[in-house]
Amino acid sequence: NQQSTFSMAEEFAQALTKKVEQGTQNDEDEKTGEAIKCFEEVIKEQVPKGEDLSEAMIKAKEQATYKLATIYKNKGLVDELIDLQKDILPLFIDFPKSKTAKIMRTLFDLTLQVEGRYQQLIDLSMHIIQWCDKESRSFLR
Repeated sequence: NQQSTFSMAEEFAQALTKKVEQGTQNDEDEKTGEAIKCFEEVIKEQVPKGEDLSEAMIKAKEQATYKLATIYKNKGLVDELIDLQKDILPLFIDFPKSKTAKIMRTLFDLTLQVEGRYQQLIDLSMHIIQWCDKESRSFLR
């Protein structure tokens, strides 16, 4: 039974990784809509009930997040980039705290490269700080 649990978790991680690769290929082929859909699916996919997050699952979700954020930035979809940061906080609650902090910092730095959205950046900062306080995430705050 331990073997079947391991293989189910592994299959899930492989499926996520495959979806990230598919999204990357779509992005390279300039099929942006399809790439966005793939990356969003990876980010939002729930870990099977009773399964622990594996390093491979976290890596796939992290890669999908960075790739999606980069598409949003490159296409000038600033509102989507900001919303992504708000949306992933509760989805990544089970990630190691330092990993969540690294992802959020990377996305925030990407958002800082966009000119003229200062009020939205302030609002985003306040949202992240409030989330950190609520979830006792001092490392990210």
